[in-house]
Amino acid sequence: ATYLNTKFGNNYLIYNVSEHHYNTEPFKNQVIDYVFPGYPCAALDALFIMCKEIETFLETDPRHVAFVHCQASKSRSIMLLAALLTVQSPEYYHPEEALNSICNVLEIDADSILFPSQKRYLGYMGHILNGFVPRYAPLVLERVVINGIPDMESYFSPKERVSEGARVMSCKPYIQLFRNGKFSYSSLDHQLQPLFEADLSYSFKVGQKVENDVLIRCRHYHDLDTRISMFRVFFHTSFVTNNYLRVGKHQIDGAKDNDKFPNTFFVDFIFSDWEGERDPEENKDPLWESIHRKCQERIDQKKVATLEEVDEEEGDPEIKDPLDPDYPVAPEAEFKITDDEEEETTTPGEFVESGEKTQEEEKKHNLEEEKTATVDKKFSTPEKKKDSGQEEVIPASSGKEEDESEDEEDDESDEDYDKYLEDLES
Repeated sequence: ATYLNTKFGNNYLIYNVSEHHYNTEPFKNQVIDYVFPGYPCAALDALFIMCKEIETFLETDPRHVAFVHCQASKSRSIMLLAALLTVQSPEYYHPEEALNSICNVLEIDADSILFPSQKRYLGYMGHILNGFVPRYAPLVLERVVINGIPDMESYFSPKERVSEGARVMSCKPYIQLFRNGKFSYSSLDHQLQPLFEADLSYSFKVGQKVENDVLIRCRHYHDLDTRISMFRVFFHTSFVTNNYLRVGKHQIDGAKDNDKFPNTFFVDFIFSDWEGERDPEENKDPLWESIHRKCQERIDQKKVATLEEVDEEEGDPEIKDPLDPDYPVAPEAEFKITDDEEEETTTPGEFVESGEKTQEEEKKHNLEEEKTATVDKKFSTPEKKKDSGQEEVIPASSGKEEDESEDEEDDESDEDYDKYLEDLES
């Protein structure tokens, strides 16, 4: 108390889940008791409420510190902390992940620190945190069947063991039923008989209405003054499917790791639908509806966080606004014109025709060039011939004769040219 008061002052709270009350004045009465006597853990709804209360206290002031303690085994404290971390931190998808982290820090075995019923309720929390909604759906527990007879009389000396003739009794079991934290039924007054190893199995007739959190405790009746707890199973009716529940030895408090029970030991719970009158709205619990909404928000947040982590790992480029000046644009194609090609420009919407039409145009163009070259060659003006550096002398003539000769030559040239073109076209 001195250490806590000196270091944290009024900024701490102690959450006591040990079921043992003590003087809280040394701690400035900053102690909250959570009581669920005889149960391995709190009821399912109470477990969420406890987590919410601790979370709220921690969030109200960054200086706040919470301490959780139970009695000796640490199982209740560790279970509550695993549930709290899962509700509070987006790092954990399931309470068992938080449980493993806590046990790694404390250097203890996660498989053995909790009772099977406590692990079952952490599993329930995992389902609820990932979208499952518990419903108020009463059932009738018709029978409890134990398969395999544990040798509970071996706890006593041979002289103390109960026997019938040559046969030595293994156990004389009876069951107790607790629902919603209250004692409800016992088979001690209705059904009690010794069992032997050769019996293999035994069925208890119950016929009791059950709903929500149910605790079944089985005890061995040695004599009037001596009774021994054999096993217990804590479960929630919302997770019972097809009116049937089976739990194996490793899922039963008191039977797991107990050599008094055969390795093939298991318990069957057989139910029927409760036919009593009830309002359909009773199936919807406002608490669970509220918890479901918060859990759905948590799921959505984790989905977003997961997608962001995937994007970071894969290195996907960030999508930018196309109007952003920094928006990446594909580089324009570069075209080079060779010396043998002419540079051409086209306007938007103009297309360059190709194929057979282009070849025909090229052929026609070549034909016209050929015509022009031939005509030029045939009707070109004769140049003065040069022979050994001397000019060819052309006799002089009168101007009139020259004009007439030139006219005649022009007429002949025109006629010949026209005739040539006609022949060429034909």
